[in-house]
Amino acid sequence: MAVWSSPLAFIVLAVGATLRRRVAPRGPALRGLVVIVAAALVTFLWTLIAVALSGGYALAFDANPLWCWFAGSASGLWVALSWFDPPRKQAPDSPSRQAAI
Repeated sequence: MAVWSSPLAFIVLAVGATLRRRVAPRGPALRGLVVIVAAALVTFLWTLIAVALSGGYALAFDANPLWCWFAGSASGLWVALSWFDPPRKQAPDSPSRQAAI
């Protein structure tokens, strides 16, 4: 199951980076809704892909991959959307740069 979870982690990383720009400044309720919907979509699509690529072997995992992958995707997306970048400070112009202007 670990082999099949690694590609999902990269997909969640890409989706989280894309959604972060649009959703991170919003309120926690909207972020939570987006996390649940996006995690459900990504997980369901990845489960279908994993079952198709493995020839049904993914259905024989000890733990139900759909729920495990949903928990991991939701956790990863929540961290991605809740992690704020500190505001960047403008560096003062250096004297050498001002002299060049």
